[in-house]
Amino acid sequence: MTVTVTAVANGQNSKLSKLSLDIPKTIEDLTQFIRTKVDNFHRDGVVIGISGGIDSAVCAYLSVGALGKEKVFGLILPERDTDPKSVKDAVLICKELGIEHKKMNMTGVLAEIGIYRLVPFGWLIPYRFKEKYGRGRFRKLQDLVKDKIYGQNLLGFRENEMRKATVYYRTKNRLRLLYLYYYAELKNLLVVGTANRTEYLIGFFVKYGDGAADIMPLLNLYKTQVWELAKFLGIPKRIIDKPPTPDLIPGLNDEEIIGLKYTELDLILSGYDSCLSAEGITKTTGLSFEKVKYALELIKNSESLREHNLCINQ
Repeated sequence: MTVTVTAVANGQNSKLSKLSLDIPKTIEDLTQFIRTKVDNFHRDGVVIGISGGIDSAVCAYLSVGALGKEKVFGLILPERDTDPKSVKDAVLICKELGIEHKKMNMTGVLAEIGIYRLVPFGWLIPYRFKEKYGRGRFRKLQDLVKDKIYGQNLLGFRENEMRKATVYYRTKNRLRLLYLYYYAELKNLLVVGTANRTEYLIGFFVKYGDGAADIMPLLNLYKTQVWELAKFLGIPKRIIDKPPTPDLIPGLNDEEIIGLKYTELDLILSGYDSCLSAEGITKTTGLSFEKVKYALELIKNSESLREHNLCINQ
């Protein structure tokens, strides 16, 4: 089975070869990669942060395929602002696979650090109201910076409110890594990171947070390719269909934060990986030059985040 994402250019179909994926071979390569790295690192298995999202689900399914369910440990790390549905989906993945898993609530540690005092979402209000507040706050901050928040985020903020919001979500993200390595070292396991190539190229990860791990099996795959793998692996439809989200600030999903759809981003990034110019990507994909230029700026402005070594599937 080979999957190709097709772009439209001047009314004609144009295939970007970087998006073509031989799924059975990819799964075979990735499972062998995981198996080899566990052996090379002299570990007894792997630990994965199971978020209830598609990337961690695919990593979990691949790891079970590579090692068997007895050697895969799932860690579910909710906190005060986590969507309750995400926790249910994370538990679903673990039970579907039959892997050992543990839920560790990070709220107490984050409260002690003082994170929840930075952004007043509230403690006892229903999650749907937190979502509404989060979306409203995002729009206000967007107006404050007079640009796409994510693009500006890569360059740093002068506004105090923006810096608070940055600390708010990055600290949560980095705390997840602490828990993962605690159990990795306690159980002699390898930490499997869940970042994909789309996120990696535009810097949509937290340095020393989800941007750090022992191995990153998905780092050569675009987000749309991860979706195709998920379908082939039989991951529950509700996991595949829901909008991807960092689940750190209620009410916001990845595409809203980034300012582009993943289907658009992957076409642009495929052109970038094929060494096309901005004009060439625009012509090939049929997307606006403004969108192409914005995505290429994200790549350029996130270079410093990628200046550390990661073990990817090569």
